Amino acid sequence: MENHSITMRKILSFLLPMILVACSTATRWEKPGADEAKTDQDRAECRKAAEQEAFRQGGAPFPYSGSWYGRPSTAASPSVDTDRLGTENKLAAFCMKSRGYALVRNAEGAVVTRAEQVAPGDRLRLEFVDDSVEVRAEAGQ
Repeated sequence: MENHSITMRKILSFLLPMILVACSTATRWEKPGADEAKTDQDRAECRKAAEQEAFRQGGAPFPYSGSWYGRPSTAASPSVDTDRLGTENKLAAFCMKSRGYALVRNAEGAVVTRAEQVAPGDRLRLEFVDDSVEVRAEAGQ
């Protein structure tokens, strides 16, 4: 039973970061004059820079040379992976905002990706590199 428990911890340590990424809401960045190709290029560059900086700040999570309840383990620590993933996401978002992109969120905090998700009078939050502002939607074009 104890070996099964250790095996499950190893499996979860690899799956947890992937599950978190897969379940996250798709982020749509908005920037006047940026088409989809330019946005994708900037997103890829920011993601790569964020991964490199997170690696520099916290080191590589693999192989983890710690232990699980006194037993040596080569599995990555779930807390190391999730901490690094969080750092990468924050750095990538900062990079995109620094390039002039903004995020649009509704009153509940969900990312708005399409105009059809917004009705006249809806409250929105626009997130920029330096701050965020709340706005109220008017009729679309």
